[in-house]
Amino acid sequence: MSGLARTTLGLAACLVASGGATAMAQHYQQRPVYRPQVIIQHQHHQHHPQTTQLPAYPQTFTYGARSHLEALSNDLQNQANAIAWDMYENYRSSPGYRETYRETYKLLQDAKHIHQLVWEEQYHHQHHEQDHIAADLAEIDQLFHHIEEDIANWRPARYNPYHNAGLLHQKIEQFEETLHHLMTDYGVNSQFGQGEAPPPGGGPGSPPPPAGGFGPGVPLAP
Repeated sequence: MSGLARTTLGLAACLVASGGATAMAQHYQQRPVYRPQVIIQHQHHQHHPQTTQLPAYPQTFTYGARSHLEALSNDLQNQANAIAWDMYENYRSSPGYRETYRETYKLLQDAKHIHQLVWEEQYHHQHHEQDHIAADLAEIDQLFHHIEEDIANWRPARYNPYHNAGLLHQKIEQFEETLHHLMTDYGVNSQFGQGEAPPPGGGPGSPPPPAGGFGPGVPLAP
């Protein structure tokens, strides 16, 4: 017997046994009512949430220990992607945007490549004759600091209630910190550190003073 036939017989039995319309009303009141669930999502910001999770690694690293390469390289590619998205959505009217965004997209691809190399070495034990990771880290370090200089004075092109004007620069700082942690953990020195400050008084290692001194009334240091 089909489902429709069984339902029809059930209704007829209710009408006969319980007095017609009253039983039918009770029957329909007991049936579950389907109410569709409405889910509202802000699609515009799903690709780069603004919340930052705590890293799964310590804040101090031993040079060349290579104990946190997977976590650091994964964070590096995610942070590069967040920077690129922020540029694309909020800074397209900034000076030099096209070239800087092209370089930032290359930064993202380089970060993904480094993570892939780390993954291959750690989980598949694929080692290369040349140290591609060290070379790529040095290259991405140089490219990043060039981008950092280019966007130093950028401001968002338009008001966005979901965007903080300083958010891009915060992401840049996070990326730089992660990159330098990754370089330290792998055992690669950054070429953009300030190093030790020059000694006072024109001592060894400091540049020579200008020929006319340091200004009116200011004598040369002994």
